[in-house]
Amino acid sequence: MRMTCRAATAVAVAGFSLLAGCSQTRGEVPGVSDSPDRWWTASPSTTSQPASTHEAQQSPAHAPAPTAPTPAAASGSCGYAVTGKAARPVDMPRSDEIERTGSATVTLTINDALVVLTVDRATAPCAVNSFVSLAEQGFYNDASCHKLSTGDAKYLQCSDPSGTGNGGPGYSYPVEKGAKTGGSVGAGTLALVTDSQHRLGSQFALVYGDSKLPDSFVVIGSIDREGVDSISEIAGKGVAEDGSSPKVNTRIGSVVMG
Repeated sequence: MRMTCRAATAVAVAGFSLLAGCSQTRGEVPGVSDSPDRWWTASPSTTSQPASTHEAQQSPAHAPAPTAPTPAAASGSCGYAVTGKAARPVDMPRSDEIERTGSATVTLTINDALVVLTVDRATAPCAVNSFVSLAEQGFYNDASCHKLSTGDAKYLQCSDPSGTGNGGPGYSYPVEKGAKTGGSVGAGTLALVTDSQHRLGSQFALVYGDSKLPDSFVVIGSIDREGVDSISEIAGKGVAEDGSSPKVNTRIGSVVMG
């Protein structure tokens, strides 16, 4: 019996997973200082993002496993929209037919230390799709880590090429239904950070200690143990006199996939 996409969606909502064959459609951080008001001109990319062949990887032992997505997070439009000038020229990612399962690995150098990130597409597919696209386009290369929080939420916030804390990719998008936002998380959590309109752009936070995060954080993956140790060392030097940035000048060097 042939099942239409609409019927398959109805079955999925009832608790089954029969979405195969249906095409996908387009569908602040309070802390030490205020998060950027809004980031960001970008043009849609005409190239497809490369498919990942990686199996889902296990998060480090010290980071909690991401919560399972709801059916609403498994389909729908990503809602990427141009919102201003980009801190660095970049193409907006594809919004249709994005990968929604599996994981990807992104390796950063932060002050010459390797930090390995594992992102889980199932937690927030559109957010991970954007993060991977920006990493592949070199948007994060030589970007600053402009905020250090050492309170109840322990994180290093990075990824503004402008160095002001207000820069972004020139587009933003809404938080997906079913994504894990805020709450108690462990050291080694990777999260994206929303703007004052509760929309996502490019900025992310590297959590180096057990924390209670505000709802302006969207969890998308984990950080390897050595990376957490390196970030903790930066945090151990304290916060600069401005009350926000790390005392140690901190920048992302290179960013590579894998």
